[in-house]
Amino acid sequence: MWNAGFSGDVRDAHKDARQILEEAVANMHTVMSFSGGKKILELYHNELKTPLRGSLIRGQVYGGLYGAAQFFLFACNALILYYGSVHLRVQHDASFPNLLKAFLVYSFTGFALVEGFGLGPVIVRRRKSVAPVFSIMDRCSKIGTDEEGLKPPFTAGRIEFRHVEFR
Repeated sequence: MWNAGFSGDVRDAHKDARQILEEAVANMHTVMSFSGGKKILELYHNELKTPLRGSLIRGQVYGGLYGAAQFFLFACNALILYYGSVHLRVQHDASFPNLLKAFLVYSFTGFALVEGFGLGPVIVRRRKSVAPVFSIMDRCSKIGTDEEGLKPPFTAGRIEFRHVEFR
């Protein structure tokens, strides 16, 4: 989810580079194309130089942040296990299986809560997109449903389809 908006400028740079290649292919049969191959490759390389540098820097930054997040996650797990195994076991005479069960319950509960908070914006967007559908379904019919008028007491019949093809 956090990778969603990282490639906007890269997409634009690839679009510009693609235009250069399309022009080169379109002009392939001209005399200019025989002598301009190196120039076209140089233009293509220059178009992609800036996004490449930005992608490398962005990859290093986000990789470092992801690594820090993983470090804090496992450091917290280690701290909880240390506290449970040393202090609670000595002070409250708790058994190791009970400590391990409690640790797993708290760990999985924490993961479930964090994942729920991470999906919050997605759920809100989906609710906003479904609201117009329900408003259409809740509309009242413009055709009147008055009880006045003649209604047949019972209608029975048979419908026969002739020369109908289903494809």
